[in-house]
Amino acid sequence: HMLRYLRDHHRFFGWLVLVAGTAHAVLLFPMLNHFSSRKVITGVISLATLALLVGMGEWITYATRKSRQAPTIRLLHALLSLLFLVAVVMHAFVFPSL
Repeated sequence: HMLRYLRDHHRFFGWLVLVAGTAHAVLLFPMLNHFSSRKVITGVISLATLALLVGMGEWITYATRKSRQAPTIRLLHALLSLLFLVAVVMHAFVFPSL
């Protein structure tokens, strides 16, 4: 039941994480020089990947409504989700804050 719930609502959570990630980046932007370059790079990769994932998700929704299936873009969406998870874990837990 939990997987079904996440599948049905993952679009909302994607937008929520994108808004939170963008707010996080905007708030910390003035202090950018206090962070290691690896921290900044993984943050940029995470945010850019997340924005791409949201865009792809919206495209998939549009294509599905128009009765066109998008299996390739769905697979790419899933694979990029894994890249996002790796980048955000490295950003949050692997590299030191300062």
